[in-house]
Amino acid sequence: MVLLDTNACIAYMRGSSALTEKCLTLRSRDIYLCSIVQAELWHGIYAAVNSFDRRMPQVQEFFAKFPILPFDEQAAQEYGKIKALVEPLEKKWKRQGQKFKAIGDNDILIAAIACSRDFVLVSRDSDFDRISNLRRENWEED
Repeated sequence: MVLLDTNACIAYMRGSSALTEKCLTLRSRDIYLCSIVQAELWHGIYAAVNSFDRRMPQVQEFFAKFPILPFDEQAAQEYGKIKALVEPLEKKWKRQGQKFKAIGDNDILIAAIACSRDFVLVSRDSDFDRISNLRRENWEED
């Protein structure tokens, strides 16, 4: 079972052949979205005022293809574990003056949903690799 991250969803909707091919090889019931990704995609639609009318039907059609998982109590507990592990590392790196991109709260929420269900997260974002119990695949790689 896999959970698509926002960047994977966008690539799929833009017609990425690698993502489309990989999705076709899996049964659609094995591919999930989550409410956090859904919210991020809605934000993108509403923020792009000039293309709202064109993009809204596209994203609604996309949402209809896959089951959408909620952020539930199990995911909330997993979020707490992940945040407690990642936050001290990022503070340490910041104190040491190391350059890094902090993992955003939305990404930790998405990771928590994937971890709580033991799903693979499909994302090109390598920052997720700092979450030790998260399995990530990048379907856009050659």
